[in-house]
Amino acid sequence: MTKEINLACIRSDLENFEVMKVSYELALRNECESIKTLYQTKRCALFHTITPCEDTVFHIAAYLGSTELLYVLFEMVPMSRTWEVLTMKNMHGNTLLHEAATNDKVDAAKFLIEKAHGERVTMLMEQNQLGETPLYRAAAFGTKEIVEYLANEVEKEEGALQTNFTRSSDNLSILHIAIMNEQFETARWLLDKDPDLAMKENYEKTCLHVLATMSTAFKSSSGKMSGFKEIMYGMIPGDLVHRDKTDQYVPSQSCEDMKDHQPKTSLSMHCCCFFIHFWIRFWMFLEEWDYIKEIRKTKRKHELAGKLADSLVKNDSSSWRKRHEHNTNICLPREKETVGGKESEASSQTEGIATTMVPQLETPLIIAASTGILEIVKKIHKEYPQALEHVNENGQNILHVAILHRQYDVFEHVKNESEKDRGVVKRRLVLGIDNDGDTILHKAARSEYYSGGTKSTAALKLQEELKWFQKVEKMVPAHYTIHRNKKNKTAKELFKDQHKDQLKDAQEPVSPAPPWQS
Repeated sequence: MTKEINLACIRSDLENFEVMKVSYELALRNECESIKTLYQTKRCALFHTITPCEDTVFHIAAYLGSTELLYVLFEMVPMSRTWEVLTMKNMHGNTLLHEAATNDKVDAAKFLIEKAHGERVTMLMEQNQLGETPLYRAAAFGTKEIVEYLANEVEKEEGALQTNFTRSSDNLSILHIAIMNEQFETARWLLDKDPDLAMKENYEKTCLHVLATMSTAFKSSSGKMSGFKEIMYGMIPGDLVHRDKTDQYVPSQSCEDMKDHQPKTSLSMHCCCFFIHFWIRFWMFLEEWDYIKEIRKTKRKHELAGKLADSLVKNDSSSWRKRHEHNTNICLPREKETVGGKESEASSQTEGIATTMVPQLETPLIIAASTGILEIVKKIHKEYPQALEHVNENGQNILHVAILHRQYDVFEHVKNESEKDRGVVKRRLVLGIDNDGDTILHKAARSEYYSGGTKSTAALKLQEELKWFQKVEKMVPAHYTIHRNKKNKTAKELFKDQHKDQLKDAQEPVSPAPPWQS
């Protein structure tokens, strides 16, 4: 008898597993009629989980944003269990609306909210295990359209919107999460909705701090493009056209403004419209090529990040005002401390990496200088010219940081812009000595952040580093070249010490090429 019961249980488990497998595959393919046939005689299986993350078939349909599949599934659910389905959570605590919020299908979210009837607000305010509401999750993974729709729905309940703007588990703001996930269009919309979000902090970091760390979001810090890619990047339309909800090119607002500023004659208007529509069609044709589509996507990201940076910089005028001083005292050669004729332990132990390697909370300006995001550096400099003289907790100014991190474009910008005021600011920056006793020339000698440069061989790499050192050396006063830092090293001594392995590699003989490569 027991054996028969066990066999029956095994058969039941196998049947359930088969239903799980088939329903999962059909749902992913959005085969609504097949799903309906499968569950027609197995209504109870509708409520079973079908993935390791405890998703039901409803979760899959919501994640896909398939209104058609959701409609078919809810048709098989008794009215008395509708709310139960709407509030079902997977392993991560996500309801159907949480899943629907992660795509660009607004209709699926509308369908679910309409199903909630009087419990609409409860469903909109439901949180997952991370403390995220559907609106918050939409800002992280969805599109501006779904965020806008959910925000409008939440706003119908007085005071509910602000609750959705923070993740309860760690108080991370909705603008922070949108920027961290490169949802820049959503971030700009949220900032327009609530400008105060710009100054919300998470572990003392504003949204501008976060954006300043995202080097891939800006062209200047994304790495060098190939010649052809650079040309196509420059030609692909940016402000003139944008993608609409159907992913088609349409004239942007700046394009419409351009038409408005044309002489109001029928001929000029006709020519302008013809050019715009021809340009749009031309790029629609070229985007059949995935290579072009990827370049267009990258350029769009860079443009949106730049516009977001504009707004954030205008709202962040306080971070660079924190007052720190840097030393300008020259330290000449000194004898190493000795104890009993031997170099002291304290002295020998200081021959390591500078103390400033300890992570410190930096300002957006210093972060952008270290990551090479020239766009943010320029925007902060334009909005707050005096910010260029900001000194961080380590006694470093923007030149120290740009030189140390080998951010050549930032270095050139600061040098050139500083010369516009007869070189006054440049002279002040050049004289800065940080808490480790390093001048900007010492930073040029350090190799902690040297990533290999653009040259192929060790000898050429060393030559590139030497040219960089000599370029910085021309900027500093002569007496700064003999200044010793707290490790009792001049910049030249530090350069030799930091590049000794590179010099050794450069001196090794080059192996002859194999005969078949001759």
